[in-house]
Amino acid sequence: MVQVVVLFAIGTAAVFTSRLASAAALPENRSDVMYHYYSGGGTTVDGPALLVRTNVGDKTSVQASYYADSVSGASIDVVTTASPYKDKRNEYGLSADYLYRDSLMTVSYTTSKESDYLADTYSFNVAQDLLGGLTTLNLGYSSGHDIVLRNTDASFMRTVDRYQYRLGLSQVLTKTLIMSLNYEAVVDDGY
Repeated sequence: MVQVVVLFAIGTAAVFTSRLASAAALPENRSDVMYHYYSGGGTTVDGPALLVRTNVGDKTSVQASYYADSVSGASIDVVTTASPYKDKRNEYGLSADYLYRDSLMTVSYTTSKESDYLADTYSFNVAQDLLGGLTTLNLGYSSGHDIVLRNTDASFMRTVDRYQYRLGLSQVLTKTLIMSLNYEAVVDDGY
């Protein structure tokens, strides 16, 4: 079965900066550590997240990330049958940015693993500044290949393929206003 979802958005956003325009630039160096926690409705979700980004020279930036979810709990019907639910998901990501003149090219890879779901996603994006940085054209493509398993049936294995196409255009209108037009098509195929 193939499903196609098309998203079309026109939006404006206020920009709180005194600069009218800027040329393409690498993302800033950063490192983030986070612990998330949610508890409600008999379910608890928690885990750490880590992100590290650093520039390598003046044209390249690399990023690594880790994110984990531990889920435990049960709905009322599961509690009455004494079968609590527990699962853990680990996600790892790597990406690299390359700056060439007024273009920023990004490649990334993300993989995640749960007891009943394995996912791999590859992405490529290009952002090109035009007209002195007042206009930015964005193109992107992602491809995901997932494997669906069943904890109760070791012989069960199905695949899901996902493809995502992105096109965007943003325009600086004033010092505090940017208009953006974005198109995204998503194709899913499989289980």
